[in-house]
Amino acid sequence: MNINLITDKSNINFFLEEINKSQIISVDTEFIREKTYYPILCLIQLAVNGNVFIFDCLDKNKNVSVLKNIFKNRKYKKIFHDYEQDLDIINDFFSIETTNFFDTQLANAFIDLEHHISYKNLVKKYLNIEIDKELQTSNWIKRPLTNKQINYAANDVIYLEKIYQKISIILENEKKGNWYKEELEKVLRDNKSKKDPINSWKKIKLSDFSGINKNLFIMLSKYREDISRKRNIPKTWFLNDKNIIKLSSKKYLSIDELKKERLDINKFFNSNDYSDLFKKFDFSENIPKKLKQKRTNVKKYQKLLLDLSEELNISQQLVANKKDLEKYFGSNKIQISGWRKKIFEQIKTKTN
Repeated sequence: MNINLITDKSNINFFLEEINKSQIISVDTEFIREKTYYPILCLIQLAVNGNVFIFDCLDKNKNVSVLKNIFKNRKYKKIFHDYEQDLDIINDFFSIETTNFFDTQLANAFIDLEHHISYKNLVKKYLNIEIDKELQTSNWIKRPLTNKQINYAANDVIYLEKIYQKISIILENEKKGNWYKEELEKVLRDNKSKKDPINSWKKIKLSDFSGINKNLFIMLSKYREDISRKRNIPKTWFLNDKNIIKLSSKKYLSIDELKKERLDINKFFNSNDYSDLFKKFDFSENIPKKLKQKRTNVKKYQKLLLDLSEELNISQQLVANKKDLEKYFGSNKIQISGWRKKIFEQIKTKTN
């Protein structure tokens, strides 16, 4: 494996030569996101024609700019594993929309019962190679990088093209290529929607809105998102999910009542944030009564889904979770479309 560390002083002609020979590029990133809302991009790794190029994104490395048009260009197929965070970081860093990419984790879920397979396990499964993930939480900001860090970063991309080729063949043989493409487009739409602060409430796990002022819940979630972005701090350092849920399920007629919630235990909730919170939101509205939710017993549906998943060789969790089954077969029926529709119709036919 030929590894090239690209810094501001590097000659990148070899990289440009190799990239022009190939239309397939494997991509990964290393970043730090412990104390900030926005991740600090440290490295971008690309594997091309058996060569690995590691771009140091710190220290004002001007050579990184050549990647902008490559990520935008549909000519190149970019291979990721568990693409979501890497893609968001790359898009924000270059202010672009990356095109023509493939996610080995999502694609594998269409041909395997395991849903969120790790990169380490994927390499073992398809190539029978053991890789070391010991440096996953390494300090990627510290310079100079160690040889161990450089080798670790290279290993995260060098096997992706071979895995992509194997998965693509299986997807085609099992006639699931269109299923994968449809799902990728859906995931992209959903992720784009969730990035809008007004939709940030959708990221909070809440089984139902009984006993919750839903409008307040939505607006508090947006407020937390806006403040966290403005201050560049992790969201939970300002308000955690339990805070949002509790503030939306109680009445507070004075700021003193609000202060009893001890929100300032959170690392970056300041004392003056109480007054801002109390001024911006009406906490005096009546809270709807918490109702006992009548749940649909979905055990038989889960069993049928498991059987069908094994028969189709597809991850059960990819098709539907318990909540999806409750919504579809419960009193408030939801519509299922796309590649999942036939599976749900088979379950319905068998239960009838």
